[in-house]
Amino acid sequence: MVRVSDPDVAFRVVRALEQMRTVFYVQRAVNHDGRDVRVFVVGGRTLGAIERRTSDGGWRTNVSRGGSARPFDLPPAWEQLALRAAAAIGADYAGIDLLPSREGPVFVLEVNGIPGWQGLQQATGLDVAGALVEHLAYISGFRALRFSPALFAAAAVVALASSSIVLPGVLRAVRATKPRLATPVMVYTAVFIVMVASAGGSGSGFAFGGSLLFLYSDCLLAWNRFVSPVRYGRLANIVVYHIGQALLVISLAT
Repeated sequence: MVRVSDPDVAFRVVRALEQMRTVFYVQRAVNHDGRDVRVFVVGGRTLGAIERRTSDGGWRTNVSRGGSARPFDLPPAWEQLALRAAAAIGADYAGIDLLPSREGPVFVLEVNGIPGWQGLQQATGLDVAGALVEHLAYISGFRALRFSPALFAAAAVVALASSSIVLPGVLRAVRATKPRLATPVMVYTAVFIVMVASAGGSGSGFAFGGSLLFLYSDCLLAWNRFVSPVRYGRLANIVVYHIGQALLVISLAT
């Protein structure tokens, strides 16, 4: 990549590329104060995010080029932007580069289908490889199981009944504080209901139980975040989540 600000320099660079018959792209440079945010998306969920900063005051923030990385707490709007960017190209695993400009708007700079994750793992301690293997096993396990429409319908009823206990309160709180998130929350819930129903339709009790605990974990997370903090809610969320994941793994071996 070459950054140019002088028309004469730009002309010489383009002429050189044209003579080599090279495909090249031109885009407007965005003033970003030497920082960007890399968001890792796995299976429609954000695994984590880091803020990258240049080490020399330049404009390249890549960790491989000497940039620094630190954990970054994504604002909900930025998280939804990253998820929409990954979904737009059908990426099940991607690194989304968000570029917050000096003027305020946040741009999607890149959707990388083969992102490096060493910087994320070093900065956050997340087990990225484990998360990828877990997601791939989850997908392959469901595809290998037989499907029952009757069990799918029964599991969907259970998922709907379960989510209806929490969803109305969460939606009221979201509409009162962050109305723009109401639709994403409903879509996210619908996706989870389909996931639980699909697990039930597979005929595996372990898969159904694991996906249902997965749903409960996210319901607890949403209530704790949008409605009111639950005592020991964070601990309970982690425990329920990992038990659910363990059941999903067991379903692959039975």
